Amino acid sequence: MIPRKLCVSAKTVMLSIPVFLLLSCQNPTHWYPEAEVSMSSHTEYTDQSGAKALAVTLLIHNSGDMTIVSSTLTVKALTDKREYLHTVSSALRIIPDGKVALTASMPYLEADEQLKADGVSVYDAFFE
Repeated sequence: MIPRKLCVSAKTVMLSIPVFLLLSCQNPTHWYPEAEVSMSSHTEYTDQSGAKALAVTLLIHNSGDMTIVSSTLTVKALTDKREYLHTVSSALRIIPDGKVALTASMPYLEADEQLKADGVSVYDAFFE
């Protein structure tokens, strides 16, 4: 037979385990990959068929503690005629503190479109 005092202590220990686990995981955001995305370069060009496009190079820096196994980035470009959103996906692994460059091309609808000053930006980014 277990003394009543010992049973209460066992209950206390069992109930305190989830609390301890929650407190030991200081910040739940550390459970997810973190990265910084910057625009390395961008340039407008005309291909052989005469179609105009924008080439964008993005630099992804894994600033977290977890390896990134996939990245999805959306680039926003503003021309004098319209706004473009272009999504780029990559399955390149990026180790913590590692960097990867991705290049994407966005064709314009019209050959006479011009990119506005400061018209290129990273619209959204998601990492797994």
